[in-house]
Amino acid sequence: MLKLLIADDEKAIRDSISTLIDWNSLEIKLIGTAKNGIDAYNIILDQYPDIILTDIKMPGLTGLELIRKIHEIAPQTEFIILSGYGEFEFAKEAMQYGVQHYLLKPCTTEQIIDSVVKARDTHLNNLSKENKANELKQISSFYGSSLFANLINCYLSVAPDIQLSDKDIYPFYSDFRKYIGDMNVPYDAYYIYYAQIPQQKLLIESISRKIANLYPNIQLIFIEVQHTIIFFFETFAEKYPLIEDVLSGLCLQFGTEYQHIHFPSITVLAEKVTKQIRRYNTISITSHERSVELSNSSNILRNIFQITKNMYSADPELSQKSFNELKDTLSHGTDANYLHQFASAIITSSLSKTTVINAISGTKLLSELDKIQDLSVLKQLILEQINKLYYSNQNENAQMNISDKIKEYVESHIEMSELSLKWIGEKVMFMNIDYLSRKFTTETGEHFSQYLTRIRIEKSKELLSEFPSYNISTIAEKVGCGNNPQYFSQIFKKYCGVTPKNYVKSLQKDNINIMDSF
Repeated sequence: MLKLLIADDEKAIRDSISTLIDWNSLEIKLIGTAKNGIDAYNIILDQYPDIILTDIKMPGLTGLELIRKIHEIAPQTEFIILSGYGEFEFAKEAMQYGVQHYLLKPCTTEQIIDSVVKARDTHLNNLSKENKANELKQISSFYGSSLFANLINCYLSVAPDIQLSDKDIYPFYSDFRKYIGDMNVPYDAYYIYYAQIPQQKLLIESISRKIANLYPNIQLIFIEVQHTIIFFFETFAEKYPLIEDVLSGLCLQFGTEYQHIHFPSITVLAEKVTKQIRRYNTISITSHERSVELSNSSNILRNIFQITKNMYSADPELSQKSFNELKDTLSHGTDANYLHQFASAIITSSLSKTTVINAISGTKLLSELDKIQDLSVLKQLILEQINKLYYSNQNENAQMNISDKIKEYVESHIEMSELSLKWIGEKVMFMNIDYLSRKFTTETGEHFSQYLTRIRIEKSKELLSEFPSYNISTIAEKVGCGNNPQYFSQIFKKYCGVTPKNYVKSLQKDNINIMDSF
């Protein structure tokens, strides 16, 4: 579900738009309203809405200034402009930033809904075609195969007639949500029947290549069991005629048939698929170029996830006991496939517990281990990793909270105008923005936007005190407000009660009074 923010300085307009429209029916989540541009900007830094409905003229930051600033840090954001008759020139300038949706006040509810639906469809289409950086593709590949394999193993590890509770599966969905996104979004799956085993890899490669040409940003996850291939992806449209054209051609070529099934969530999908593949001894899960082979007959990973998480317990006895259990389990490994799954479970479970390893390093490590079949070499490398994770966890420096890592990065890069939680999540920590935002607020008691503004103001006060001759534009640039000294002056006055110039004058006056006292 896409997120929407309403920004308008007229309360009546904000209230009417927010209450008169059934946002859920449009598959839109209204995250809030803002009475001026500065409030809107702060909300965006914390929650990153996909669509912003904004007035052109607002105090603090105008709608145009808001569009400029957001275009720097989240250019994929869709804007809908609300404008009066005399403001069309402003709207034309906004269109230079890719803004396509424009409403002239006063406008009807139907016109607003029509613009929101168009903005929603445009955003979804752009998301499906957007090329991500190679590192983010590695993360997608890693979590697509490894996390889903771990989840399937969780379901397979209990008898078919036992219903797993939310508590049982929460750790898997917690990791899934942290790095991939919302686990309650719908998924679409295609089942390919009667696939000949020698041709399955070629068929999967053909499907991946052809769909990637149509939708480069879609992450496909494949499951192979005997003569059936299942692939699925996060829902981004009501129908997929282009995908079905591809499958029709390939089914004719390979002598197969296909079926499309829609699932309301990854939970329902995982439960359904597990019931269907439970009877097979070997299950292969593939995403991009990485495959995970599951040995269903032994369900080898049923306890590894929890043991790994226990290794990070604050209880030293439980931590050491779990550490020894992992080493003991490793020593009894007699099959390379077993050890690959064992390593995947440990790395995946560790990502949410330690700063020693992240998504990129975890991806590279598992890719290296996948190439090794020699049992003694494989065991030694996995043992080294377990030791590293355990002993680093005993070091207080490895216990830095996520919020501490964010703060450390912000304070050493405060001059960056594009600095945002979204930027840090995508470029530095490789974590989902919603998870980071919730985690930061929980750990610090303040929203990221409040923290970022406070740090920028504190830094600017230091600079103004040390270099009173600096002009306001220079100070604004040094604290990440770019070439917008007006915005800097506004937030400075809001937090300090005086403008930057008057703040300098007060410092100089205090210095004179101190000198006079001598």
